[in-house]
Amino acid sequence: IQNYKAVLGHKTAMIFIVAQILCTSGMYTFITSSSFIYMEHFHVSPSTFALFFAINVAMMMILGRLNAQLVKTYHPFTLLKFGMGMQALLGIILFSAQNQTIYILFPIIGLYVGSLGFIFSNSVSLVLEFFPSISASANAIIGVLQYSVGALMGFVASSLHDDTLFPITGVMMVVSLSGMLLMMFGSRGYRPCYK
Repeated sequence: IQNYKAVLGHKTAMIFIVAQILCTSGMYTFITSSSFIYMEHFHVSPSTFALFFAINVAMMMILGRLNAQLVKTYHPFTLLKFGMGMQALLGIILFSAQNQTIYILFPIIGLYVGSLGFIFSNSVSLVLEFFPSISASANAIIGVLQYSVGALMGFVASSLHDDTLFPITGVMMVVSLSGMLLMMFGSRGYRPCYK
């Protein structure tokens, strides 16, 4: 309990955690709504849906590998801000282009989900720097909050369902923008330790 209190009471760490959770919840919103997006809205076959979904997830793996290479040169904080900015911009584009064809929306969604390759690992590594002796507790809090908020955002998008992509893309845009703005203004006192 004391470990959890230490993590929850650390202002800067919680900025990183909440910002990451907001950005990650955009992916959970997509996962919750992916079958509607591809199979009902765009009328793709189940096998094509499976392929599209796999490509979306693969994009996150690819950008995660790219991040692993870039982190050798750039500080995780720099890459985290890049990833959050990228996802926020893609969220705006996705919302603005929601009435376009699948050929336009599919790559935007792929890059939106893929941007988490820059967000998740960098955010976690920055948080764990604050808690070297209680990293398991910090990870537990990240996991619980991430899945809880992700499920909540998926529920919000589903409850607003109106047979269009408006609620889905709207939630995805809002959480990404919120995460980026929280990081931008909330981390002003943070000073990266460059090697």
